Amino acid sequence: MTTQEQPPEQTEAEHRPKRKQGFALLAPDQKRAVAQQGGKTAQANGTAYKWTSETARLAGKKGGSTIGRDREHMRAIGSKGGAAKLGYRRNKVEQISEPEMESSDE
Repeated sequence: MTTQEQPPEQTEAEHRPKRKQGFALLAPDQKRAVAQQGGKTAQANGTAYKWTSETARLAGKKGGSTIGRDREHMRAIGSKGGAAKLGYRRNKVEQISEPEMESSDE
């Protein structure tokens, strides 16, 4: 057997679809119900995590600094945001000016 050939067991396993297990078998509404029960239990036991403004601020700062390290990504999303805002402003001006032009023609 050469290094390029694979035993038949490996090729069959690659083509076999992955079986769902556990929560993946549940419908979305069933998953939501289970999560809701877990949340209520955690609240009742006092083990649920409670966010404070300080912990939320630190978490946001950490996430922002992580994504901010990729300068190329920040440059790309910054230009998209500016283009979207420009398009929004342009459409807003057109919507405002159109009704005035129609009323002045009459």
